[in-house]
Amino acid sequence: MGFRIWELSNKWQREFNTALQPAGITHAQFLILSAACTLAQSEPGGVSQSALSKWSHTDKMMTSKLVRTLTQKKHIKKSGSTTDARANRVSPTEKGLKVYHKANQIMEGFEKKFFAPFRKEKGIAKRITQVIEAGR
Repeated sequence: MGFRIWELSNKWQREFNTALQPAGITHAQFLILSAACTLAQSEPGGVSQSALSKWSHTDKMMTSKLVRTLTQKKHIKKSGSTTDARANRVSPTEKGLKVYHKANQIMEGFEKKFFAPFRKEKGIAKRITQVIEAGR
């Protein structure tokens, strides 16, 4: 069963990356951009890369590489922290917000279609969440 779940996860990620192509970002980039856009609502001066990593459940090295890519694409901008000279604050740019909203619409439509066969199963989403949360 674990192998089948892994296959489903890979299928979801492959198809989601394909669906995101019109937005010009990958699933991993969307995850970090989502974190930046969401967290920036309560942190107008930007958020730390550590906060992005924690919110998105990605390791710090991967988060750092994705922040670099998103900065090069001009979807996010970095600025120095006022409290820690070693830290950067990250916030979405106007371009990044537009890409995020486009990608979020793609994601919502994609997930609705991809997971349609599972909607008939009562409580499956709740049970999956319980299993994931129990492992944290």
